[in-house]
Amino acid sequence: MQTTSTPLDPKPKKLRDDNTWEDPFTTTEIKKIYGHTRKISPKLGNRVLALLHSRRLSGTLDINLPAEVTRTVPQSQIDKALEWLRANYPVDEDACIMQRIEREELEDEEKYNYHPQSGSYGAQLGEQNDAYGRSVFQKMREKNEKQYFEEEERKRKAWLEGEAQEYEQMRRQVKGNTKLQKFEEAAVVEARPRADPKVNPYLAWRQRLHIESVPNQVEAVDLTTSQRLLLPLLFSFLTLGLCYVFAQNYEPPQRQDRLWPDVPPALATVGTIVAANIAVTIMWRHIPPSWKLLNRFFVIVPFYPHSVSLIGSMFSHQTFKHLFTNMLVLTFMGTRVHDELGRGNFLAIYLASGVVGSMMSLTNFVLLSQLGMSSLGASAGTSGIVAAWCMFHSKFVLSHKFVSMSS
Repeated sequence: MQTTSTPLDPKPKKLRDDNTWEDPFTTTEIKKIYGHTRKISPKLGNRVLALLHSRRLSGTLDINLPAEVTRTVPQSQIDKALEWLRANYPVDEDACIMQRIEREELEDEEKYNYHPQSGSYGAQLGEQNDAYGRSVFQKMREKNEKQYFEEEERKRKAWLEGEAQEYEQMRRQVKGNTKLQKFEEAAVVEARPRADPKVNPYLAWRQRLHIESVPNQVEAVDLTTSQRLLLPLLFSFLTLGLCYVFAQNYEPPQRQDRLWPDVPPALATVGTIVAANIAVTIMWRHIPPSWKLLNRFFVIVPFYPHSVSLIGSMFSHQTFKHLFTNMLVLTFMGTRVHDELGRGNFLAIYLASGVVGSMMSLTNFVLLSQLGMSSLGASAGTSGIVAAWCMFHSKFVLSHKFVSMSS
């Protein structure tokens, strides 16, 4: 006795171009289709249904299914799936087979049916009866252009539709996770809404690079306070030790061995630091492909801290006002300290002060659970230079004040 199955979903499901369902069948639906005699996962069940239905449409049911499917799913279950598809998704399979035969015959004709290219003796003429015949290269170019524009359109739609998917994914991740709530809201919203690549390709390009530059925040959710601070703290101690060794052992090169022998040493050192800060600021503002590197090593983010950023953040400014203020102080005070203490002591003080300030900033944000905050800039380094100058001249200032009071 022949049995028929009732459609599980009144709205027919559709296949994508990659032979997957737009709206996959649920676990309950898969059990009703295949029965309860053998457990089949929803993913595998949907794959078998999609393969069978796509082959019905292409007229290729006679071709064996992939080996990974036949090894896992018994033939009886495959027959059940095919019977269910024929009952709920009726297709003229014979007509599909005929279309397949016609396609294959046409492809064979295109492949093997060569003709003279002179335009005579019944040869195929080109467009507008061109006597040179049909151009194979022109046909290949048109085919490649069609594939290219189809791929670009697919990427464009995926980009625009990804905004809603990203927002939904963020909402699910943030829900019930207080640490992620304090970080995600500010990190993701900047790049939304997404620009249409056809309307504003430059803005869409910047937004895509912005999203790609933000590290995977979910991996950092379970980090403890000690895990966020331990490695940066060890890195800070290591940097301070290296700065001390450098200051004790540095010997300035002879004038003929210097890179710029005609430039004063203080100006060369401070100028190089200022140039590095300007370059990083330009990268932040005008070179989007560099954002991924900058977000990882040139800004301190307590949610996912990187030890190297304790130094990198000292050379990083996102606004020209912030950059100008710090570099102005460094230029005026740094050259004086450099001349009085030497290059070795100057660099050691500058780097050590910057690392200590960065570590203190990171510790403050972590202990206060302000994980969404970030810090960058050379303020700590320049403050250390100013403090060094004050300490170096403290005896002179105190003695001058004492003489004035005595007189």
